[in-house]
Amino acid sequence: MNAPFRRWAKNRWDSESDRRARTEYMADRDQEHSKAFLLATALDHSWRWYDLRINSGLQILNFYLLAMTVLTAAYVSAFTSRNHVISVAVALAGAAVSASSYMAGVRQDHVARMALPSIEEAENRLAVALDIDSLRLAEQYRVQRRLSAYAIRVIAYFVYPAIIVVCVVAGIYAAFSK
Repeated sequence: MNAPFRRWAKNRWDSESDRRARTEYMADRDQEHSKAFLLATALDHSWRWYDLRINSGLQILNFYLLAMTVLTAAYVSAFTSRNHVISVAVALAGAAVSASSYMAGVRQDHVARMALPSIEEAENRLAVALDIDSLRLAEQYRVQRRLSAYAIRVIAYFVYPAIIVVCVVAGIYAAFSK
């Protein structure tokens, strides 16, 4: 009777040690899977943050273009019908819309850029883990965008203030024309 008990105990011990080894292997594998999942979640969150802010900036630009089109038509209509008070109000509204759109657009661009370092870090980790260098998209974007982003900013720094000045001058012109 002692031999069957020993075999049972040995088999149970072996199955327990196998189960422990499998559990440890699965725990390591689950940890790696969990890290990969967290990395993918972080990358997705960062890209969504960036995308939301950039899309908001584009919506601000679309609103600005539409508003300035309407305000320009209103100014021309009021000025040609000799409603100079309305022309002044519309011109000042155009200046206010230009200033607020510029500030909101710069803010959205600034907030969107906050996501780029975390995107680059997550993409670097992912590129190293998968051994795929082309996954470093944010880094490539930043390198290619330096000159064009600078040119766009310079244009924006001059165009928005110039439009504000034009709106103020149009309001002054409308106020003093008879």
